[in-house]
Amino acid sequence: MPDMRHMKHLGQVAETDVWAVQQKEATYQGSWKAAGGRSAWFMLRRKMDRLVVMLRAPEPPADFNPGQVVSAINDSVQGMKLSDPQISALAHVADSFWSEDIFQLIASDPSGSDGTVLAEVRDLRRYLLLVEAEMVARGVVRCAVRLPPQPAAAPPEMPAPALPETEERLVPRRPSPAASPAFGLSGAPEPSFPRNGGTPEDGGHHARYRLVDGLTLSPNDPRHFTVTDPIEGGMYWNVWRPDFSPDEVDHLQNLRLELNHKEWEETPPEYRGMYDWLGGECKYRLRKPYQEAWCETG
Repeated sequence: MPDMRHMKHLGQVAETDVWAVQQKEATYQGSWKAAGGRSAWFMLRRKMDRLVVMLRAPEPPADFNPGQVVSAINDSVQGMKLSDPQISALAHVADSFWSEDIFQLIASDPSGSDGTVLAEVRDLRRYLLLVEAEMVARGVVRCAVRLPPQPAAAPPEMPAPALPETEERLVPRRPSPAASPAFGLSGAPEPSFPRNGGTPEDGGHHARYRLVDGLTLSPNDPRHFTVTDPIEGGMYWNVWRPDFSPDEVDHLQNLRLELNHKEWEETPPEYRGMYDWLGGECKYRLRKPYQEAWCETG
């Protein structure tokens, strides 16, 4: 049976690409197409050429002889000590085999930092995205999203729930289905701890505990919501302020309405996903559902 686990990750990869392109284009301002289609093509070629070099088979040793490989294998099976030429021949065959295995090369350095195979794969994919987007912008290509047909919904047995009264309630919430160590067997919430450790207020002598943002485990509390850090991809649970009294959340961080790129990068990861990038204004703005409860005043 074919391994199709990759399919569930396509959306995340595509969203990450769009976000990365938006950030870079805000700086480079379409320099990849400044000289027209030729510069766009050479930009793609540059990325492909780098991958070809990175996945090129190594040059064989000066004294390489394929017969040494056969001899080395036979000797190793018999438990005999290999000679230096045999060891060199075996090493070259192994290197040649792995040199064109792109999965193995990415696994050897999955950081995605400059100079890695993964960095080149990402750049090439994102440049290809830009090329098609340019053709759509010129009216040459029609961008049509083909969605699979949706099954007809069964008639509801119960009346639909009332629509949210405020926009804030539309913020998506995705609590983890798995039980968290932050909850006891009874289902009642136990102390909530900060991401990097800490202790409850009053040494745990009272039932009320200090609320914190940036939890990396679901508190299984619907009064929290999730935020994904666009840089590292980590998911965090933050406190939904309107569901608590002011004195319970007044110690939590207030957020600025607008940030420049440097300020956004320095923002804690649990808050970065709450901002939208405004390319035309070259700044980030706190998304509207969060503004009233999170935005600092004065």
